[in-house]
Amino acid sequence: MDDMYRVAFRLCRNKDEASDLVQESVLKAYKGFNLYESGTNCKAWLLKIVFNTFVSNKRKRSKELLMAGDEQWDNVPANSGIQRDFLAENTISRALMNLPDEFRTVVVLADLQDLSYKEIAEIIERPVGTVMSRLHRGRHMLQERLLGLAVEEDIASNTTNLQEYRKMRENNVRGKQK
Repeated sequence: MDDMYRVAFRLCRNKDEASDLVQESVLKAYKGFNLYESGTNCKAWLLKIVFNTFVSNKRKRSKELLMAGDEQWDNVPANSGIQRDFLAENTISRALMNLPDEFRTVVVLADLQDLSYKEIAEIIERPVGTVMSRLHRGRHMLQERLLGLAVEEDIASNTTNLQEYRKMRENNVRGKQK
């Protein structure tokens, strides 16, 4: 159930909508339990129901309603006494939430739910190659967004691209080793 909620939250970007999505998905799973093939991955089956329900609901709603939900991050003061790891987690979540749906979904299922390419392909009903491509591109987009946020938060210097940032970090590490 926790995994279903985590995926639902990452898809919906809103706690209430995620709870509703999980509730609706559990109801669908219960009604369709006779369709579950014994011996297969139950978690992947349930997450596929969550994903399919999300897609169905998304088609019913306007884009404007779906894009709402990021306001929760706007009220975190930059220099408050909140622990650094909490801020880092929120920064990562905010960057993840801003990925396009098709990339965010694959990154969440692979990196947060530890599903295999094959399981993800079954859930989103796309070929494994598409999953691999979206995962690669999604991770790259996430890195770029995190770098941008790091520059905004003065965690990293203003560099022109990710490769330059990596070189800068590598040089700093080498300098400390000497």
